[in-house]
Amino acid sequence: MNLRYPHRGGVKIQVLNSTGQIMHHLTPQDNWTYADNPTQLSFEASIPNTPCEICTLRLMRQALEWGSTYQFWTCANIKIVSQAPTPDCSQRGTWENGMCQCDRLAAGSMCQYQNECDYNEDCGVNGMCRDLQATSYPKKQCYCKKGWMGKNCMTKTNWDKIDLNAGYKKRVLSTSPTYEMYYKVLEATQELEVVLKVHGSSYAAIGWRPRDATSKCQLEYPLFASKFMQAGKNGNPNPAAVQVEVDMIKKLNYPVSYPKPNVLTGTMTAAVADVLPTCNPDERQGTGTGGTGEPEPGKEEPTKEEPATEEPAKEWASTEEPSKEETSSEEGGTGIHPMDCTDMVIGMAHNDYYKVGDYYTRDRSTPIEDMYWPGGSFSLTSMIGYEENGYTMIGFRRKLASFEKTDYPITDKLYSVVWARGQEYCNYIHAPTVQLANTTHEHFYRKDELKYHGHGSQRGLVALNFLAKDTPPSMTGDCLGEYKQPSTCNGDDCIYMATWQLMVATDEIKFTIKAKQNSKKWVGIGFSKNTKMADTDVITGWVTDNGEVKIQDRWSTGYSMPKQDTKPDMSNIKGTQLNGVTTLEFTRKRNTGDNEDLAFTDTQCLYMIYAVGGTYTGNNIGKHASPPIVSSDPICIRPCNTANAKSVSVFALLVTLLVAMIFLH
Repeated sequence: MNLRYPHRGGVKIQVLNSTGQIMHHLTPQDNWTYADNPTQLSFEASIPNTPCEICTLRLMRQALEWGSTYQFWTCANIKIVSQAPTPDCSQRGTWENGMCQCDRLAAGSMCQYQNECDYNEDCGVNGMCRDLQATSYPKKQCYCKKGWMGKNCMTKTNWDKIDLNAGYKKRVLSTSPTYEMYYKVLEATQELEVVLKVHGSSYAAIGWRPRDATSKCQLEYPLFASKFMQAGKNGNPNPAAVQVEVDMIKKLNYPVSYPKPNVLTGTMTAAVADVLPTCNPDERQGTGTGGTGEPEPGKEEPTKEEPATEEPAKEWASTEEPSKEETSSEEGGTGIHPMDCTDMVIGMAHNDYYKVGDYYTRDRSTPIEDMYWPGGSFSLTSMIGYEENGYTMIGFRRKLASFEKTDYPITDKLYSVVWARGQEYCNYIHAPTVQLANTTHEHFYRKDELKYHGHGSQRGLVALNFLAKDTPPSMTGDCLGEYKQPSTCNGDDCIYMATWQLMVATDEIKFTIKAKQNSKKWVGIGFSKNTKMADTDVITGWVTDNGEVKIQDRWSTGYSMPKQDTKPDMSNIKGTQLNGVTTLEFTRKRNTGDNEDLAFTDTQCLYMIYAVGGTYTGNNIGKHASPPIVSSDPICIRPCNTANAKSVSVFALLVTLLVAMIFLH
């Protein structure tokens, strides 16, 4: 089995007929096989000699950490014949003497697995064959020396070092441990350049899709739907979460294959094997930092520019379901999981050598390289990677334009951006904990092996416009500012727009919020010291069908519904609902003196959170229709630059004196 996540519980393997009825139980019918060994990768069985033209092989796997009835399904179409044909050895070998004789680099009883290399020479003069000591194939992979890329590392990149001061915009995706993304547009070549700086020694992954995408995007690759299946609590199959394949279920007991003789000549340098450290018993129990008891796909605190992804039951209370969507279609969202239909880049580094791949994932299964999807191809134009001072540094470039289903064009719009880092050897993160000690592969997670990333600060979701323009010169003073989406929109054309202006005489801030939505939704803005939902000052409001304007002062303690403040601190409240645009206006003191408000001061700046609402009933608000966006940096609201003001005053005084002198003369 190509296992990427060792769930609690066992497996069952069955053969179904064309109507979906169970024909044969290949594992014991009344028990779950390997229930105490979640890392077991194979099971050998004999399929009964009952011919079947259209049958299905189904693997069911428990996930007891998420509930006693939660299961994953993986299905494959099979044909059972009375007389077995001569095996084709997966077209990676030949059938000789009753067994598969595999080509060099291939392995498995049917030569179904393949490494990328055996020797450094397989990777070219600028490459290295690295043995990951992995539990899944390819176990040996080609890594290119920085400055080189492509097949056999023969293409020069002219990119030997990453300079983080080279005009990038920066997004801090995680602070503990560090995960930073740097990006910029190369206007001359119309390319997006991205750099990932990740504290750790395993892989770094980044992915994106348009924020307005819906679950219909999965129809682009409908043939894959039957290959990867998941069953939830109700047992209904849904697009799958785990890519698994059964490799040791055989109609005949074929002998173990053996490799063909080495056809290379000359002196060969063997693959460089990773040196695996000795693990502390406590670490290999999955008790590393970051586990928070959250369910897959994981709901965590938002970071800079990161939408809150908590999916609550009864709109606000958190759940333990692993299959929740990014947004609720009932609330006007897209009904799609953060991993669905995502264009991805995944990179690994080992000293000064690296490997960067162009990937796509239809669902929550393991991402697959673009070249294996219909119509897909490798589309990165340059790349770099290396390890430095405990950090993995990965960089890549790609064209803004794209014409493949597996790649999205980069335009002036919001994208849902997912990010992840690989598990650290000896310090894997599972929440709830899955015990791996004393299992077949107790060191299940190996450095840079593409497996489940883990919870907490191991992964997250942000909303980002790669092409967003910098704040225009007229808005650069701290006494006024704006946020709008898309960044080039104007007024009522914006999906969301917020402006603020400090009135120095009264030390009050005038806010105006606009959102393109119907009258049954609320709109809001929040203020936070650290981008997290807890301890966030929230303002929500709406205009009813009869024109009544309601603006509420709230305080968020977490992912539950923010409660209304005891004392609202807004004044000059106004609002309209015209032509599908909700507009709210209000003023409030920079420092209200209220313990349930956060203060903007001359020395304290706050992150702003921009939210488009869900429904409301009476004075109660439902969950936001789409994850809110958090500003990339703290925003200051204070008197405009006093040095500039003094310069203007001096200039005005000089002009006045000059005019007076002219008249006197």
